[in-house]
Amino acid sequence: MSIVEVARGSAPGRAGPPALRPYQLAAADAACAAFARGRRAVLVEMATGLGKTITFAEVARRLGRRTLVLAHREELLTQARDKIGWVWPDVSIGIVQGARDEADAEIVVASIQTLSRPGRLERLGRFGLVVLDECHHVPARTYRALLGRLRAGAEEVSLLGVTATPERADGAAVGAIFDELACRYDLAYGIAHGYLADLSGQKVLLALDLDQVGVRGGDLDEGDLGRAMAAAGAPAHIARAWRELAQGRRRRTLGFLPTIALAQATAAELAAVGARVGVVTGEDGAARAETLRAFGAGELEVVLNCGVLVEGYDEPAIDCVLIARPTRSKPLYAQIVGRGCRIHPEKSDCLVIDMTGEGRDLVGLSSLLGLREPELARRVDSGEELAAAALALDQVRTDGALCYEDLDLLAELGRRQLAWVGAGPGIYALSVGTESVLIEQDAAGEWGAAVYGRAGAVRLLVEHSSLELAQGIAEDYVRANGVRQLVSSAADWRKRPPSARQLDAARRWGVVVGEGWSAGEVSAAIDARAAISRRNRARRGQG
Repeated sequence: MSIVEVARGSAPGRAGPPALRPYQLAAADAACAAFARGRRAVLVEMATGLGKTITFAEVARRLGRRTLVLAHREELLTQARDKIGWVWPDVSIGIVQGARDEADAEIVVASIQTLSRPGRLERLGRFGLVVLDECHHVPARTYRALLGRLRAGAEEVSLLGVTATPERADGAAVGAIFDELACRYDLAYGIAHGYLADLSGQKVLLALDLDQVGVRGGDLDEGDLGRAMAAAGAPAHIARAWRELAQGRRRRTLGFLPTIALAQATAAELAAVGARVGVVTGEDGAARAETLRAFGAGELEVVLNCGVLVEGYDEPAIDCVLIARPTRSKPLYAQIVGRGCRIHPEKSDCLVIDMTGEGRDLVGLSSLLGLREPELARRVDSGEELAAAALALDQVRTDGALCYEDLDLLAELGRRQLAWVGAGPGIYALSVGTESVLIEQDAAGEWGAAVYGRAGAVRLLVEHSSLELAQGIAEDYVRANGVRQLVSSAADWRKRPPSARQLDAARRWGVVVGEGWSAGEVSAAIDARAAISRRNRARRGQG
């Protein structure tokens, strides 16, 4: 019997839609209010991982109009369909892409490319709301032409744009399309409030000559950049930096490089230092799918790509992002970092390894988050200059031709991740006073979350969901009950020696405390035992 069957006490079936988070409700309020004031084209900015799809689904539900959702990647289409179904379970949802033509649904999720073909748009009928996912692409000619044919943002057809990055490197104005920015919830907001994973960073400075790199579309030319990085010995340096900073720390690394040739050369160097590594390109869909499957299953430690996985790829277990593609584009940098910002119970933070060079206007982690940019370490050639640089800036360490700078700048954001405990295969737990909050995988591979209290009392939070959604809903329950600090992974008490009272509790739960265990380690072992005990008590009550 699975956790949700115990919590529900009946045969399998769907629970009601999950409660939206406060900021998602506020965003939906703001968008609907803008439309009520007569705005025809409204923009919502929300960082990757904060739930843009759930938010726009709530707006569509409230407006109650026939809705067309436009996206440009297959992954975004299926994600939108699934999440809209959670928020609005009674509405019919169809996909229009390629040979699929489910055009009679109340909510149609469609590919931009498919609707740009002759005759496809005309078969869809009329809509009252058009939602443009990843709307920073809207200045492109294809998008503008399609929105014009839909009359989106004019007359009776409202336009809602959602994106994590409304800015564009080429300077094209997304804001020129929209009447109003309804709300902004950025990366710093998500981290500060515990909805996104903590970030830590290491900047690794290369002897990279950017003077010969041209600019195209407002950013560094990828071909020129790949050649410059190869000339700087980037593949070997990347492998060494990854080995020193990420290997052996339960890291699952997603790497971004400017060219396929550089990605393949880097993969060879990583393999030479013992990494299980794969490369994905846009050329072979079957091979890409198999590589990403292996990565998701933990069979690969590192996957490298060249712009293929910037959008529409959501693997919450990613806890290291390797940026070996210096950029002037804040939107691009934000999208890349966002791949590692989703929460996962086995993930304490996401490490960003930024392989870069010296140059004006390059985007970095601190500038992305709107934090104070520290004095940057300069790569120098002589040992005396290296030593002087290290003394002048104590977060910098030098090692041969590389210079490392610690960019763990997020303490001022007040981050506090919750300390999930592995309580068995496919089971994670938090103990909150007299209750245990569990998330568990069922036989079908889906996830549920429930709260177990004294005397077998059970409350089902969610079922048939992804791990990320189940974890998020469970953490929302913890926040709503005001006990977040008790289960914070960063709480000071976790680092102290266990108290006599804690050791006594460990003995009662049958926990054998190892030598040198901290209070946090003892607490984790007790929490795991308590959670399983409460769940088993509920099972016996159901039996």
